[in-house]
Amino acid sequence: MKLKEAQNLIAEQKIIMAKNDVALGEVIAHIEVEKDRIKEDIMANIELLMPLFGKIKIKGDSQHFLDLIKKGLEGVVSSFGRAITEKSLKLTSREVEICNMIRAGIVTKDIARTLYISSQTIEKHRKNIRKKMGISNTSLNLVTYLKSI
Repeated sequence: MKLKEAQNLIAEQKIIMAKNDVALGEVIAHIEVEKDRIKEDIMANIELLMPLFGKIKIKGDSQHFLDLIKKGLEGVVSSFGRAITEKSLKLTSREVEICNMIRAGIVTKDIARTLYISSQTIEKHRKNIRKKMGISNTSLNLVTYLKSI
């Protein structure tokens, strides 16, 4: 008799678990829809800001900072920021800053001028970044690699 009761209890638990799986699936689907809606809202609001960048006139090296802000806004829903600041990479704040500029397409000479450091220092940072990312002895282009993150 106890075996039959145990089997009935297991059958009831299976039914409950199946219902819970369906409910969990519905919750996950709702979260995904909401996440996509939030991304779309953010991008729509960023699109409202983009025309303003064309109206701002900055002379000299400061234009690079404005370009970085614009690129940052365009990529605000990407995973680049999270990936590049990942603790396991152990990038310094300066290396993260340089990665962001490299990814934005700013060349070494302009990065150096913008940050008031030498081109050789930027090259050293680039070498360290490649090493920390595990691409130092490969033919991978750093710009391409950073854009793929």
